Parts: sequence; C-alpha cells; structure tokens
Amino acid sequence: MEFGTRLPVLNARQSGGARSRVISKVMSALEPSSTFLFQYTYSRLSKSTATDIKAKYNVVVIGSGYGGSIAASRAARAGVSVCVLERGKELQPGEYPDDIHQAARETQVDINTGDSIIDCKLGQPTDLVDVIVNHDVTVVKGCGLGGGSLINANVGLDCDPRVFEDEAWPKAFRDDLAAVNGVDREHAWQMLKPAPYPRRYPSLTKMGQLKKAAKAVAKEVLDIEDVDKVFYRPTLYVNFKDTKSNHVGVPQLACVGCGNCCSGCNYGAKNTLIMNYLPDAKNHGADIFTKVEIEAIERDGEEWRVSYVTHADDNAGEERILRADIVILGAGSLGSTKILLNSRKR
Repeated sequence: MEFGTRLPVLNARQSGGARSRVISKVMSALEPSSTFLFQYTYSRLSKSTATDIKAKYNVVVIGSGYGGSIAASRAARAGVSVCVLERGKELQPGEYPDDIHQAARETQVDINTGDSIIDCKLGQPTDLVDVIVNHDVTVVKGCGLGGGSLINANVGLDCDPRVFEDEAWPKAFRDDLAAVNGVDREHAWQMLKPAPYPRRYPSLTKMGQLKKAAKAVAKEVLDIEDVDKVFYRPTLYVNFKDTKSNHVGVPQLACVGCGNCCSGCNYGAKNTLIMNYLPDAKNHGADIFTKVEIEAIERDGEEWRVSYVTHADDNAGEERILRADIVILGAGSLGSTKILLNSRKR
C-alpha cells in the first residue's frame, strides 16, 4: 500500500533565517542545481472517528510508541484482528510545530508536586509534548501517533550488554537475551533503518567540538593517539536519501538538516514510527484510532474489557467499552502504570 504522493514546493533557499541557511547548505551539497524541494503529502493512518471501533478484537494495543507499534505490526502480520488506541493526535510531516509559539500550543503540562498553589493542568490531553512535573522528577514525553519517536533525538545506539546483567530485569527476559540482542535487534534495525550522519553532508560545528574533546580524552586518559578508535558517528533513525516509497510504502524526503528532530520532522525524513511499524501494521489489517484514552482494563471471563473515553467527537468524555482476547499495554512507563493503577481501583 502506498501512503503518499509527491508535490513540488519552493526551495528552502528562497526564505531567510539561520535555519534556512543550514537547509540551503545541505541542499547545495546534495543537489547543487536543484530549483525545487520536492515534498510529499501523506495519507492518514488512523481512522477518522472512534465510532468505527469494533466491539471485539483479537488484540488491543494501548499506545503507539515503540512497544505498542512493534506489537501491533507483529500481531497484524500474524493474521489476527488488531486495534491500536492512542491518546494523542495523528500529525503527519508539515503539521508539527515550526516555531516557539506553535510549540507552546502543542504542549500539555501536568504539575503535581503536592503544593496546591502551583499544581495545575495546562493544555489539552492530546497535545504533542506532554510535560509531567512531580516533586522528585520531571518527565517530557511524546503524545501522538508514534509516541516518543515523534520528539526524541532519534539516536540509535546499542545498549551496553552489562545493563541486562541487573537482576531487576525479569528472569524470563534475561534468559532470552540471545534473541533480544540477535534476531529481535535485527528485525528492529530492518524496520527503523538507522544510518550515521553522512560524510557528504556539511560538517557540523558541534560534531567538530565533540571530536576535539574525544581526542583530548583519548590521549590524556586512555593513552590513545588515534581519535578514530574512540570517536565515531552514531547511527540515527533518519533517512538521508529521497525515497518515493520506503520498505512499507511511505514516501520520505532526505534529511535537510533543519535540526527540528525534537519538535517533529516536517520533512518526513525522521524514521518515526509513522514511517515504518504503524503503516506496516495498517498494511496488514490493523485498525488505528487516535484521541482515545484508556480508563481501565478488567478481566471478564475469557476476555478483557477495555474502558475508554474519546477526545474526538461530540460524546467526548463518555466512557465506552470494547473487548479483546489479548491486551498489550504499550503506553510507556507512566501511561501503562496509570492504567494499571486505575484498573486496580475497580
């Protein structure tokens, strides 16, 4: 299935500003004679209304970040009926905040410190950037179809194997590390397509300074003269080649170097989950719904009862029910925990 078409728009060189100058440098390096920057339009992955949610699915996936999207893709490929429920909106390239004012309008803040003077909630529950302020820790997380992949720095580093030696990990997980670091990692890499910042792209000041620091550390601390033994370009979940149709049928521009990875990529170059796992799930029959917030999950005989509210239509806030054979919680460490705690109260 194809998820987009190609339309010409004016080249970024024709506008001013520091960011446009950076974009122009990248484009000059890649396409010196180009007059146009080709941009794509994208088809929606999610269904337009929650009224299309069926009464029963084999698998209901709550959340659309890395855990939820991967689970949805795998389950849909197995041929069972799959429903993905996401609290946030679906934003496609061209719809993300492009300045500080737009970013502010796409930010929700939940302050819960125990101080009634400052505790409050700001913004809408579907806003892109979700800031949670507690007494001990503050969390910034993504809220939207694609979860944290929409606003993270898209750096794809392998985890240090020593991390998994901690007995805090479930034994079943630790016993399966060969698969986790082997075939599972390979599957993820095939879908997320990580690649280092290309050498044909313009040099980055920050990277140059980091290399200088690495050289000093290598020589003074590690007694290594060759900086290339300790300094390398990490892989990024970014597309650096204009692609009419990627491995799941989604068009992607090459990265233009705008630096807006953490506010949402408006060029479609960042390999967020709406560029791979989620369209793959849809290709294999999954139903995807946004602006749906889960209230609780409860066992009901051989099935699960999923209680939810929608933020999308005239009946917003009215609790509704669907049923599933299997429920997969992929709403993040805070979101999934909240659902479990709410469920326990029932």
